Amino acid sequence: MNFPIEFHISSFNISAHFIFESLGYIIGFRYYKYLRSNFAQNEISIDKNLWLITGCIFGAALGSKLLNILDAQEFTKLNFLNFFLGGKTIVGGFIGGWAGVEVAKYFNQIKFSTGDLFVLSLIHI
Repeated sequence: MNFPIEFHISSFNISAHFIFESLGYIIGFRYYKYLRSNFAQNEISIDKNLWLITGCIFGAALGSKLLNILDAQEFTKLNFLNFFLGGKTIVGGFIGGWAGVEVAKYFNQIKFSTGDLFVLSLIHI
């Protein structure tokens, strides 16, 4: 999919989609850091926090693909390589990321909510 709007800077063409998506990630991350430094109640050690992030990343990657497989079964039969390289869903990513965090919390014996600070940051993305 090509986004139709590009910014031309010197000899470079930069997609508007790339610029605004990057800004969303940067603003969301900075807002999360602000909320964490001012409103965090339950501090988690860095090693447990890394396990939560890892669970979120792998869960989101797996969930986005699995939900797309369930949605586009006919396309899978036509060309599996194209399907494997492309095709993800944001809903599957959110569900898989949530499930990955819950699995990581279970194995690290974390019993309290860890995602409250992420909610407002995700709105920016």
